[in-house]
Amino acid sequence: MKTLIVATACAAVLALTGVSQAAKMSSAGIFGVEFQDRAECVVLNFGNTPVAVTVNIFAGSGVLLATSNCGGPLGPGQFCNVVRNSPPPFENEPVSCSVTAPSTTNLRGAIVIEESPFPGHGPFHLVRSAPLR
Repeated sequence: MKTLIVATACAAVLALTGVSQAAKMSSAGIFGVEFQDRAECVVLNFGNTPVAVTVNIFAGSGVLLATSNCGGPLGPGQFCNVVRNSPPPFENEPVSCSVTAPSTTNLRGAIVIEESPFPGHGPFHLVRSAPLR
């Protein structure tokens, strides 16, 4: 009988507590060129309320190359970007971007591969990009 009461109490507590879930957007893994200088992931909040986001850039092997929480919630109309320069393991590997937030309904983003005629220094120009979905 005690077991039934404890099990019922546990079930009631679990039913009353909310489950915290995060939404995620990500890009496909993309290549730039052999000597791609940097990857940049950009996210824009076009909604009316601030959103806490985490932006990540990954190498094709799954290694986390860069991350940011944008210094706090991303306000309406604001954007955040994360940049990763090309030291290994980034060269000759595809890169991808992901954004995690409580909701991604009002977020848009992309990953951009850039290169420069002066490796490691600007000006940078776009080689390839892919949207976050």
